[in-house]
Amino acid sequence: MKLLVGQLYSSSTLKGYGVSNSTSGQFTVTEDDITKGSLVTAIFLNFNFGLGSRYFAPITQIGIDPTKKRPFLLLGGGFSIPNVRIAITSGPIWTWNPSLGKLSVGQTISSTNDLEKDIQYKFNIQPKGWYLGIQYNL
Repeated sequence: MKLLVGQLYSSSTLKGYGVSNSTSGQFTVTEDDITKGSLVTAIFLNFNFGLGSRYFAPITQIGIDPTKKRPFLLLGGGFSIPNVRIAITSGPIWTWNPSLGKLSVGQTISSTNDLEKDIQYKFNIQPKGWYLGIQYNL
């Protein structure tokens, strides 16, 4: 078992809420899908299954990226190459989804603070995307 910092590339679509401003100065609640495809740093806990080989060792891992608002939770598997201290992994990503409490899309509000106070985050059991991770063991 090892605790590592690594890089991952993920592609996921997240729901987001915002406001649009009308010509009369009113704010209207809007909903949009945000597609993210980016390189992210994460912390991984790897469980290595030693086969006695210097060239191949299967691993499973649990990870989290340090995003404060909606951290990604990662659960995957892959393999490491012990003699060059590199691991390649992949798996699904889970995160918290925003939802509106009392407000609804299209509703007029007086300020963006009204929207920020109304958004609730709930963990979604459906994966939001997939990741490919590359780690180097120092």
